[in-house]
Amino acid sequence: TTQRANYTKSADYAKKLLGVYPKSKYVDDSWLMWARTLVGTDDPLKAVTMLQESETRFPQSDLRPDAEFFLGLAYRAARKHEAAVAAFDEFLTQAPKHPLVPYAYYERSKALMSLQRYRDAAESAGQILERFPKHAIFDRALRQRAEARFQQQDWVGARADFHEIGDRALTDDERQRYLLREVDCLESSRSYDAARAVLKDARSHLAPPTPVPTATTGGTGG
Repeated sequence: TTQRANYTKSADYAKKLLGVYPKSKYVDDSWLMWARTLVGTDDPLKAVTMLQESETRFPQSDLRPDAEFFLGLAYRAARKHEAAVAAFDEFLTQAPKHPLVPYAYYERSKALMSLQRYRDAAESAGQILERFPKHAIFDRALRQRAEARFQQQDWVGARADFHEIGDRALTDDERQRYLLREVDCLESSRSYDAARAVLKDARSHLAPPTPVPTATTGGTGG
């Protein structure tokens, strides 16, 4: 929401280039930029129309894979999840070494989650973890796979992911939250003794509460 003004300005500049310099070598870039601003300003269906049209407008453009990626993003924003998965699959086929590949796997996983294809969603997020272990979205991909595995009822895999997320957590609150998700996995698999053991071990690492000093009232002199 805070970036809406910037998206609007970006769209205005892109439209100006298209109108004033229709033979510029940047027309395909400007068209794509305009379509991207529509995704950012919650008008994904118009973005879909523009991105579909870009293939016929600019058949020789080097940005065709980029347009396919943002088409998938626009479809997902428009809740057309089947079409989103198809667009991301096409992008990954067209440009398997593109810098946006990790994001395509991540967004594809989210679309698959919406379709309740949890196994496929976990596998898509897993591609990031296996192939891009130092990528900026590694932690997000790990959380995505953990949730997909949990929904898939892969309790062992989900617990392993939640445990790793907890190990990577930066705050005690985060570590506690994902420890409880581990317990959820154990309880869901009816491993109640193991769940109790995890909670007992967690309690043993907590510092004892600081005693509250008792206020004393002095007597009055007679």
